[in-house]
Amino acid sequence: MNFRLTLFQQALILVLLPIVFEVVFVIWLACLVHQAEYEAWQGNHAEAVVAQAKDLHEGFSKAIFALATFSMSHSDQSHRQYEALCSFIPQRLRTIEILVHDNKDQLHRFRDLAQRTDMGLVLLDNIESDLSRDNTSNLMLFDAAKIRSKTTKLLQGLVDALHAFTEAPKQTEDAAPDAKAQAEQNLDLCLSIGLLLNLALGIGLVTIFNVWAAKRWKILLDNTQRLASGAKINPPLEGNDEIAQLDRSFHTMANDLAQTARQKQDLMEMVSHDVRSPLTSIRVFLESLIDGNFGALPETAQRPAAIAETNAARLIRLVSDLLDVEKLSAGKAEINPKPCCLAEIIDTAVEATKAQAQMKNVSLEVTGATPELLADPDRLVQVTVNLLANAIKFSNQNGTVKLLSSETEKYIRVEVQDQGPGIPASSQSKIFERFQMAEHEGSKDYKGSGLGLYICQVIVEAHGGTIGVVSEEDKGSTFWFQLPNHEQPEPD
Repeated sequence: MNFRLTLFQQALILVLLPIVFEVVFVIWLACLVHQAEYEAWQGNHAEAVVAQAKDLHEGFSKAIFALATFSMSHSDQSHRQYEALCSFIPQRLRTIEILVHDNKDQLHRFRDLAQRTDMGLVLLDNIESDLSRDNTSNLMLFDAAKIRSKTTKLLQGLVDALHAFTEAPKQTEDAAPDAKAQAEQNLDLCLSIGLLLNLALGIGLVTIFNVWAAKRWKILLDNTQRLASGAKINPPLEGNDEIAQLDRSFHTMANDLAQTARQKQDLMEMVSHDVRSPLTSIRVFLESLIDGNFGALPETAQRPAAIAETNAARLIRLVSDLLDVEKLSAGKAEINPKPCCLAEIIDTAVEATKAQAQMKNVSLEVTGATPELLADPDRLVQVTVNLLANAIKFSNQNGTVKLLSSETEKYIRVEVQDQGPGIPASSQSKIFERFQMAEHEGSKDYKGSGLGLYICQVIVEAHGGTIGVVSEEDKGSTFWFQLPNHEQPEPD
């Protein structure tokens, strides 16, 4: 298959080749049919020539017989029969001439036959004239032996001429059945060969095209899988067909994505080293300043310093979330499962959010089972802290946030309930996506990056679990996640 052709051109060739073959085959078949018809015509023509020659010979024989009868009886009936036969013989001769007029060899033999026929007719006319002048009284004086000798010589010459004239037509007539059978056999063979070649050509072209196209499509599909897995993609396909053009576009896209990924990685490294580290230093300095490690701050400076420390902490959390999202999306975040206790995870998360709850006078209530599980405790603390922090953030002053845990044979479930404004049904399917936050009345008052729930989802799913939300507007929300309940071996 020529890769320089487009798919349209290749498909056109795929259609035109069988058509060209069909045209050639039809021409070949028409030639064979014409040959068969010619063979049949030759047989019929030879048969007609032989039949007319036989009629000519039979006419001469009957004319001689009628003349002999007339010589003995001088009857009018015999004379009329003789005259009718003499008129019949030229008609047959003319018919034979029409049949062989386009055959030079036959026409040459016909002229000899016509000459002998004319001589015979002249001879018969002379004899008839002599007989007509004689009467019955002198009939015995007529030389019968002379007449018999002349007519016998006439018939023998005519027979020789007819034999020479009909030799070739008889051979053709005898060979006609075999020629006809051979022509029919050739037609059958032609039809069989044509059918097989047509099928072979069609199937072969379609197979070649499909195998070629399937191979190239398979390379494209493999490239998509390689790109998704981060592996090196195959070299570009050769040719100018649409598949090759699509492959080149795919390689261009892959190169652009690789360049974007490198730029993104460079940006994340820059954020990690050149942004988070200075922010951490700034926050530590502000905390020390607020704590009075560098001397007591004037009252007018204490509030601005506290605001600055809060903003620095928020920026650090945002940077940490961005870095976590990048690691989780790239599959680089490590999940290290090990036996741990759910009670310790919950206690750590509650302790981490206690200060935030106290600022809004929100009480935290923890109830339920605290089983052992196989998981990454640090990551589960991250998930639980995020859910508790969101619940506190959206709770009203003096509200309550409940953390419930339960255990079944298959799952360990954790729920965080708040008494906030709830989440509209239209937003519930999107809040676990990156940079998405619930849209409800007053939602603009709650600042956030829109990354926390996405990070929670990735961590939970990496543990083989699921995460979701149940919420009604003005009735609060319940965020939950559940993990497989792996049985822990009893200590020795």
